[in-house]
Amino acid sequence: MRKKGIFVLVLVLLAAIAAVASGGTRFWVEADKCSGCGDCLVVCPVNAITIEDGKSHIDPDACINCGLCQGVCTYDAIH
Repeated sequence: MRKKGIFVLVLVLLAAIAAVASGGTRFWVEADKCSGCGDCLVVCPVNAITIEDGKSHIDPDACINCGLCQGVCTYDAIH
């Protein structure tokens, strides 16, 4: 279990470096597809996602481009 935690930490740090290098987030929510289930909110390591008006919203200033939100979205609403 400890190895998994270290692996996740390394991924988050690498994503943060990539975000700084790329100039911000490339992820956004397609509101028509979003159910507001909150799965993305739960996995976001930096709390960049909120639910607003029943839909997920990604704060581009807080997002580190890790892609975990896109990976868990069962509605294919995060691009």
